[in-house]
Amino acid sequence: MAKLSQSDKTQRMMQLLLSLGNPRIGRALASIGFGQADLDEGWSLLRNLRDVRFDASVRPVDASALTRLDQWENRWFPIANAAIKRRFPAVHAALFLNLSQADGLDVINTVGVFVDRLDKLATSADPDTQSALEVLRARGIDEQRLGEARALLQELGTATTAIPAPTPEDQEALARREAELWAWYLEWSSLARSVVTDRRLLRSMGFLRPAKKGGTVEEEGDGEEDEDDAPVPGPGPAPAPVG
Repeated sequence: MAKLSQSDKTQRMMQLLLSLGNPRIGRALASIGFGQADLDEGWSLLRNLRDVRFDASVRPVDASALTRLDQWENRWFPIANAAIKRRFPAVHAALFLNLSQADGLDVINTVGVFVDRLDKLATSADPDTQSALEVLRARGIDEQRLGEARALLQELGTATTAIPAPTPEDQEALARREAELWAWYLEWSSLARSVVTDRRLLRSMGFLRPAKKGGTVEEEGDGEEDEDDAPVPGPGPAPAPVG
């Protein structure tokens, strides 16, 4: 089965945490030892997954420029990907490492990284790199096209030199934080299902998901990462389930 993305995990974590504001769910979890320290830990793990800082100097984003930048990305990322993936895999890897199409404000970073990496590749003396860049120019990703992206980035108030790609150390730290968050979720989602049986409550906790074949029928999500194939815990000898 498909592996859950980091976004999937954070959404499940958020829904579970928010559902704990329901007194019936809160009382059910309290009966198996869930307390304020556990709640605080869950929110802390969610906040710390991404290191976000508020910058009061940031200007409001120009929605029109953001839309045009998104359109630029939607047109040229797939072309660049297809143009060099087969013939120049090493150059493709350098250009697209941890980089994929995004939505909303994330487009500013993805396009910025893309342009910055192409600028760096242009300084390489490697023949394959230069051949790959020639192919990209032939497909339309030339200096004029990159200039359009730079102008939009400038209009959006970002530097034309974008945020660098994460280092291996950054990636390892992020993976550790993701693993800690998901371990918390797996523990408490399993325990929660042992004391909550009401379908409305389970739905609010994110444990009931739409069936894949349409309609309004719902199937119970196991709350586990799909590749784990861990069994869904059934009610045990613990406290009486909330119904």
